[in-house]
Amino acid sequence: MSWAIQGKTPWVIAHRGASAYAPENTLAAFRKAYHLGADAVELDVHLTADQVPVVIHDADLKRTTGKAGKVNRMLLKEVKKLDAGSHFGVEFAGEAIPTLDEVIEEIGQKVLFDIELKDLFNPFSKLPEVVARVVQRHHVEDRILFSSFNPIFLTRVKALLPDVMVGLLILPGWYAAWSKSGFLDYQTWDMLIPHYKDILLERVLAQHKIGRKLSAYTVNSKEEVISLLDVGIDGIITNDPILVTGLRRTDDSTRMARAGERAVSG
Repeated sequence: MSWAIQGKTPWVIAHRGASAYAPENTLAAFRKAYHLGADAVELDVHLTADQVPVVIHDADLKRTTGKAGKVNRMLLKEVKKLDAGSHFGVEFAGEAIPTLDEVIEEIGQKVLFDIELKDLFNPFSKLPEVVARVVQRHHVEDRILFSSFNPIFLTRVKALLPDVMVGLLILPGWYAAWSKSGFLDYQTWDMLIPHYKDILLERVLAQHKIGRKLSAYTVNSKEEVISLLDVGIDGIITNDPILVTGLRRTDDSTRMARAGERAVSG
């Protein structure tokens, strides 16, 4: 299974793991995503003070652990003492913030990975290089999509790992309008990842015409999923993998039935 191989589409990409069912960006959420049938897990990576990549969305620890402080100012051993599960439910008490190594070791041969590079506003961050070394060490280059809102990070990681896929995340609003201008058609991103509200059929067709994939974030309602299936989206990032896998199966069945009807009538 590889990002470079066209299989079932759209890919079901579990946002921060199956974060509707378990605390985000924890091993519990990633295991759950796999068991619920997700094709890939999306996760966020920051560096600790001792330059270890850990899986957490926010630069600050407060929201998910209750501990005030910045990830990049704490050592790994300090981060590991924090409880990243209790905020979601008592049954997840004691769930730790995992390292990227731990996540890959746990499910690296079971699902694909969308690794979002954070630390966006630190031009001196070594995050792309450190994460690239982790990926190389585990020999999972063909299972990785690197994504970021920072195009420079994607350029840096692509220079080190030329065969990995990279996807540019696009903010909604003015940024989305700029991204539709055609300027990005001349860039080397393998995938564009806009907000789901900015996905239109003509945009999907235009990107497919130049050989680029298109995914959408973050999609959590039946109506949103159906609209994206209708335009032929390549990937859906969701908190609820069950929702998307179920509707994908229904869509596949509908298309097969239509094909059968056309064959009979022909």
